Amino acid sequence: MNLAIGYYQSYRWLLDSGKKEEFTRLSIKSLPSAKWLELSLVEKPLVVQIRLGDYLNESDFGLLDKNYFNQAIERVMNVSDVKSIWLFSNDNATA
Repeated sequence: MNLAIGYYQSYRWLLDSGKKEEFTRLSIKSLPSAKWLELSLVEKPLVVQIRLGDYLNESDFGLLDKNYFNQAIERVMNVSDVKSIWLFSNDNATA
């Protein structure tokens, strides 16, 4: 089984572009540090990515508002053993 972790809007670009063979040759350059892996086992975090950055300048995409994230996080916290939230964004000033 091959696993590729990265930024992909859709699988369609892979099929349409004929790049499937090139894509399957990708390899992982680095793994998360042991520190983060160990911390994740202790904290059992809910990892949330808030994509803003370029989305703020692209009216065709639209943005999810704070209520969406608040409600989603609240629902997860109510049904799981999450002990912390790790928030990632490409626009930390706004997020």
